[in-house]
Amino acid sequence: QLGYCAPPSFSRPNLTPATAAQSGTPGTSVVFDLVMENLSSVTNTYTLTAQADWATTLSTSLITMTPHLTSTLTVSVTVPIT
Repeated sequence: QLGYCAPPSFSRPNLTPATAAQSGTPGTSVVFDLVMENLSSVTNTYTLTAQADWATTLSTSLITMTPHLTSTLTVSVTVPIT
């Protein structure tokens, strides 16, 4: 089709819960389970990073998701001693 322009796919995933709070003893880790969903109609590969003041570990740093797929991610945060 001449002059046809396909709309862009929506590639930002949905992450729930958007915020969560837990408490822990200094020096221990608290674990958050997050559900990520690819909201687009195409397969996307996402690079995951954590930006936090406390030591944070992600269960994966790269995930490829087909359209509308959901996946559970684990985030572990170490409560500082001081």
